[in-house]
Amino acid sequence: MKILFIAGLDSPHSHRWINSFASQGHEIGWINLRKTTKKTSINCKLRPRSAIFSSESINLIATYVYYIFRILIWKPDAVHIHYMGLNGLMGLLVPCKNKVFTAWGSDVIFPKFPRLLNLMIRRADLLTTDAQHVVDKLISLGAKSDQVKIINFGIETDFFVKKPKDEQYREKLFKGTAEDPIIISLRNHETVYDIETLIESIPIVLKEIPNAKFAIGGSGTLTSKYTELVKSLSVEESVNFFGSYIHDELPNLFSQVHAYVSTSLSDAGLSASTAEAMSCEVPVIISNSGENSLWVTDDENGDLFPIKDSQELAIRIMNNIKHRELSIKKGQKGREIIVRDNDVINEMKKMNELYSTFS
Repeated sequence: MKILFIAGLDSPHSHRWINSFASQGHEIGWINLRKTTKKTSINCKLRPRSAIFSSESINLIATYVYYIFRILIWKPDAVHIHYMGLNGLMGLLVPCKNKVFTAWGSDVIFPKFPRLLNLMIRRADLLTTDAQHVVDKLISLGAKSDQVKIINFGIETDFFVKKPKDEQYREKLFKGTAEDPIIISLRNHETVYDIETLIESIPIVLKEIPNAKFAIGGSGTLTSKYTELVKSLSVEESVNFFGSYIHDELPNLFSQVHAYVSTSLSDAGLSASTAEAMSCEVPVIISNSGENSLWVTDDENGDLFPIKDSQELAIRIMNNIKHRELSIKKGQKGREIIVRDNDVINEMKKMNELYSTFS
């Protein structure tokens, strides 16, 4: 089967899905609309490339012109669009009989162009997402109930496993610390991920645990604002904005930390980095948003805190540092959940069955 994916080249989700179907013998095409330095070794009939122009509209037109004749010659059996925003618009423009749209959450809950979203729903032969509340939203916007399926993004649970302590990887997170507890965050620096709440919790934690360290990965339009906030709170020595990271190193990085934090204001299903941390037996402390409570039972296989509540977040962080044995048990239980319900092989089998209906 020939499947054309329209998905971000910079997203681990994209690489998981596309690699899974390429390895099953499907002929793959991949269109990317984002600026990125990421590449892929996946064998693609149509290969993705980084966006050239800073303007989204100009880049959309340029990308369409670049690929359209190649698509007409190749004739894919299905187009699968990840994210019902700009990618969705490209999906509407691409000629193909069978179209699959995957909602990632904010693209449906907070759409920039509601009428365009409605058009995608009407044109879709199949809609997928990883959260029931997004299913409900799609149906409220006109999707038929049998048209929408829940497919979790899935992670490689045989790859994301707990690793030994390693000074080399610890130094990447925070230099010059030997035994200090490290808390890690990997969400990007945009409003929806609310890194500000994590930063505001840091002085509270340091009052009781002065040697705690905070490794904040990712980047975004708010990075400068967050670095200034850290300075204004006088906690620079306890915070390291380590920026981008090699995704394949995550199991080693996770294995150096005491806990993982996600302060997101909105997720569809469980975020990839949260699932990866859980699979590596890292205790997770995540905001009680979206359907996070379906994955994490508070104080059992992780911790939940109210969104934007830095005081409660600080309490959860301190508890995980102080009560290490209980924290380790939470991490072990977290992995059990991910192996059972969010393994990429199982989820992609479900998706492949849906693709087969187009044959």
